[in-house]
Amino acid sequence: MRDEISAYLRRELLAVDGVADVALAGLPSEAIYVDANPAIFSNLGIAPTAMANALANTDTRTPAGSIVQNGQDIRIQAPAGDATVDEIARLTIGVGGEVIDLLDIANVTRDRVKEPTSIIRFQGQEAFTLGVSGKADLNIVEIGQRVDARLAEIMRDIPAGVELHPIYQQHVVVDEASNAFLVNLAMSVAIVVIVLALFMGWRAAVVVGATLLLTVVGTIFVMAIFGIEMERISLGALIIAMGMLVDNAIVVAEGMQGDMAQGKSARDAAEDVAAKTQTPLLGATVIGIMAFAGIGLSPDATGEFLFSLFAVIGISLLLSWILAISATPLLAHYFFKVGTGDGGDQYGGPLFRAYRATLNLALRLRWLVIAGLIGRDIAKSW
Repeated sequence: MRDEISAYLRRELLAVDGVADVALAGLPSEAIYVDANPAIFSNLGIAPTAMANALANTDTRTPAGSIVQNGQDIRIQAPAGDATVDEIARLTIGVGGEVIDLLDIANVTRDRVKEPTSIIRFQGQEAFTLGVSGKADLNIVEIGQRVDARLAEIMRDIPAGVELHPIYQQHVVVDEASNAFLVNLAMSVAIVVIVLALFMGWRAAVVVGATLLLTVVGTIFVMAIFGIEMERISLGALIIAMGMLVDNAIVVAEGMQGDMAQGKSARDAAEDVAAKTQTPLLGATVIGIMAFAGIGLSPDATGEFLFSLFAVIGISLLLSWILAISATPLLAHYFFKVGTGDGGDQYGGPLFRAYRATLNLALRLRWLVIAGLIGRDIAKSW
């Protein structure tokens, strides 16, 4: 019964659009046992090798050759060997010029293998598993939903007492990861906008937030061009890079905001900031990308598994630099105003003065700071 149910489930699931294969595991291994009667063997004088030879040849297939007809070589398909209990029981053995049926001298039965190679249990009950794999070029979430719908239909025809329990549903995991990424993306953009609005004003918040959104959308577009799938590794890479994607835009936006507050036009401010920051920002971007190169370009299984992590971070950071020196100045041109400052030092506020004093003190006591950092690392290693 279990073999029939598993074969039925596999056949029906293979017919679902997008399913590549269905692997079965945990089915009880069975074998055909032939228990000879020693007394009969002894009385008839049958050698054990005679029965062994008959059984050894029961499922062999001898090539039947081929024929040439109308210029075509037609191969003759030989019939399959015997494999059922009844067919094996009807085997004959030649003994002293006579033919004896195997059923008359032995008991032929089918039973489970006493020492199976694997046993699967679910909640203490014997079970078998169905591993459904989808085609690589299709959406796994849509395939999984179609498989779930088909299983719901099939279960109405399955005998009572047979239960189906999902163990790992990849399409559910991928769907949850995608939804979580969208939530994290919205939260990241919102946090960036709120923090920048508090410290740099709402105009800078809009400019940097829009640049961040363009960077993420552009990264997804480039991923589609190069065939990088939206999977948990690539989504995780975007989340990891989210904090670094705003750095370039913040530097450019802050520089333009300061220059325009001093009375410079948007064009002059963009040229001045780009000339001073584009090369240092590119260097910092490349350093950030190279920090993940050891993981993504590793020649072992780590590199194969995490290459998309390195690729997505590299794409997103490069796009953040490109957009920072192109889209950010354009947005700043429309949102920032010229001459909104009082001509004073834009870093003259109490927060900046406190930070400057702390930084100057650390530079004067640099050897003490370095010793403290080394001591901290040694303490952590212990």
